[in-house]
Amino acid sequence: MHDLASHSRQNSTTAPVTRPRAFSSRIASLNLDIVVVGGGIGGLAAAHALVNAGHRVRVLERSSKTTKRAGGIRVPPNLSKILLDWGLAGKLSKAAQSCYRSSMFDFQSGEQKGALQFQEALIRETGADFLLVHHSDLHQMMYDLAIGTGATVLFDTAVSSISTPDHTQKVHIELASGEQIQADFVIGADGVNSSVRPFVIETEESRYDTKMSVLTFTVPTEKMRADPELAAILERPSEWPMWMGSSRSLLGYQLRQGSEFCLHLFWPDADIANDDQAPPTDDPSNEGWDVVVSTEGLDLGDAHPSLHRLVKMAPDAIKTKFYRRGEFDDWADPTNRVILLGEAAHPIMPCGMYGTSLAVEDACVLGVLFSRLRNADQLPVLLEAYQELRQGRCAYVAASELKNAALVWLPPGDDREKRNETMKKSLVGQREQWDEGMLRAQWEQIGGVFGYNAREAAETWWVTWGSLRESSQRVQAVYEPLDLKYEVTEDVIVSSSVTHLPSHGVAAA
Repeated sequence: MHDLASHSRQNSTTAPVTRPRAFSSRIASLNLDIVVVGGGIGGLAAAHALVNAGHRVRVLERSSKTTKRAGGIRVPPNLSKILLDWGLAGKLSKAAQSCYRSSMFDFQSGEQKGALQFQEALIRETGADFLLVHHSDLHQMMYDLAIGTGATVLFDTAVSSISTPDHTQKVHIELASGEQIQADFVIGADGVNSSVRPFVIETEESRYDTKMSVLTFTVPTEKMRADPELAAILERPSEWPMWMGSSRSLLGYQLRQGSEFCLHLFWPDADIANDDQAPPTDDPSNEGWDVVVSTEGLDLGDAHPSLHRLVKMAPDAIKTKFYRRGEFDDWADPTNRVILLGEAAHPIMPCGMYGTSLAVEDACVLGVLFSRLRNADQLPVLLEAYQELRQGRCAYVAASELKNAALVWLPPGDDREKRNETMKKSLVGQREQWDEGMLRAQWEQIGGVFGYNAREAAETWWVTWGSLRESSQRVQAVYEPLDLKYEVTEDVIVSSSVTHLPSHGVAAA
């Protein structure tokens, strides 16, 4: 790492990080007909990456093309660097807000307890900015990117079943309409309640009810500006404030050039009034983004009065149930023709920082690996590499999110007091000049996650293992058919199969 302390002093107010687009891309020798089930950001990212790698891609999305209600997304550098590599710098500069800070407040008193300040030198070291963007805006960017690359996206197209008959190399897909289609390869990118996952993982999955949900809503900032306490929140557009409570929290950030304020409220189910129109608690749709509840049914209890006023500025919110799941052993089916991506493969806490970024990382890695496809025999190796490259990282990041959430949700007691004392030091530290040691300490906390480069990880695997294995297979393919045995002689070569070998003292036995 460079002299970060010096770098930070020299670049305290600089423009957002930009990266040149990776124009060149490798085209696979074997071109597959691929179906991606799920047209969310991860599915569209996979479509773009795979078309770029030379494959034909159709995306099947069960919802209509009409833009769905959505909130915002925090885009950490490990995601934004991929988006920049894919040529989205111009669109991001218009739609996204750079973010370098999060302030932590007590949920009841409103008192500031701490602050997380991402030093600009460290963010630059990761290769891209930390951004805040509206989900709909990023989804539209990915849709335009996928379509512009050459993918086909079909809306109102739900999948009923998938099969891989032994007598054919094709994957058979039955749609809800009754139509049958086929593909060489299928990717399940349809989220936590994937319709593809039961085909890949036949055993019943374990699911733990956290008794919590996340409510997502947006408030026009013009409403907040009319309230002096809430207007103060808007004075720092490049940060997200967070209010910490007992088994609950609220975080927010500005979107769309400061016209909207997105809120994610992590809340106990017991304090959310049931809507007669909502599905039963154990209905899978509760984990999606289609359940809308009235904010009138929220019991904020002893929350700071300003938070009561803030939440009531939105008439309703999207409610997403939070279940925890264990890791899945297999991301690919036994035929190596169906694989999972994004939350279909590795569910994560909803509305966290990394759900979208992990899905796009998956897509990027898969695109790099499939650009090396020369024959169908490579598929098992490439899919094994895909899971090997992604599973450990996804599990680590998901566990980190849960650990951070547990810290935020601490009940009153010694642990909370220790947390607050530690956070208090950050308020002192932000007023000091950061030295090299302080910068290195923060890098150790965020570098592994923010600094990760999905494309480089996949390319490194290929150079280290993939190309070596392919080379050994080519050598084997050349020499195995000859089936020759050799012995050293003085001056003659004799072979029953090869008659024009150079004379260098080796003969066939």
